[in-house]
Amino acid sequence: MVEWGLRNVFESREIDGLLLFAREEAMLDRVEAALSLIREFDPYRYRRILKDVDRILVTWLPGSIGQFSTINWTCTIDRRFLMRESTSPELIASVIVHEATHARLHRIGMGYPEALRERIEDICFRQEWLFGSKLPNGYEVRTQAERYLNAPPLDFSDVAMKARRDQIAKLALQDVGLSEKWARRSMALINWLVHITRSIRSA
Repeated sequence: MVEWGLRNVFESREIDGLLLFAREEAMLDRVEAALSLIREFDPYRYRRILKDVDRILVTWLPGSIGQFSTINWTCTIDRRFLMRESTSPELIASVIVHEATHARLHRIGMGYPEALRERIEDICFRQEWLFGSKLPNGYEVRTQAERYLNAPPLDFSDVAMKARRDQIAKLALQDVGLSEKWARRSMALINWLVHITRSIRSA
């Protein structure tokens, strides 16, 4: 059912059983090139990704270049990051590695609890660094991971993460033409709908 819906909206491709979805074939080509790097230079990790992730979706992702969701075990990559001229196949591959590490941690029962988030993000960035160390042109990947690992820790509390998401979403709504007032009202409506949905699910 999920695949049927995605195939009606996106172009699709299957690589070694992993489903790829994007609006344009050029986007699928870039994801496939990144996967080829992982397969060639880190084959054990590649086999693990195939077990842990069901699909990769390229779409608009405000405020982030990558995201993993246990809903349908999907790795999402931001389409603007993917198609940016400065984004190398190595960097795209590093995002897949990062999000697939989240998938692996979910598979073994760690999840993403508030108390462990800083540690989990450290694990994911260290896996990026290890992957970069295997690439002939992995300097940029290693540098990116080191930049995070050497920076002051972020606040990963529920309150802080919600505040960041709300600010990013508000800016994204303004970016598509909404005034600040209507962006705030839209965010209030979105948060209310999320609250209602969660209340129904927990009832």
